[in-house]
Amino acid sequence: MLDFLLDLLLGAAAGAAIVATVVTVKRIIDKRTIQNEVKVKCPDAFKALIKQKKENAINVGIFDHNDNELVSDMSIESEQGVSSDLCVGQIIYV
Repeated sequence: MLDFLLDLLLGAAAGAAIVATVVTVKRIIDKRTIQNEVKVKCPDAFKALIKQKKENAINVGIFDHNDNELVSDMSIESEQGVSSDLCVGQIIYV
């Protein structure tokens, strides 16, 4: 039984996306900022989906060409704030 549970956990971990990356920038977060930071952290990225928008941060999921989630939660933070042009649910191609 223990072997079964261990195999189940290892299989789930192998299929899981990379989680929780935090990036801090010194400019306002806009479309270009997201494109640049996603490409740096995940060169295989095709697009980013805005999952959450806060006053000074934005959280995105990062996906490849086949809609596989590469990074489930990347947070980009800035003391300068977030552009009003960005909204939750928006897809940004990188």
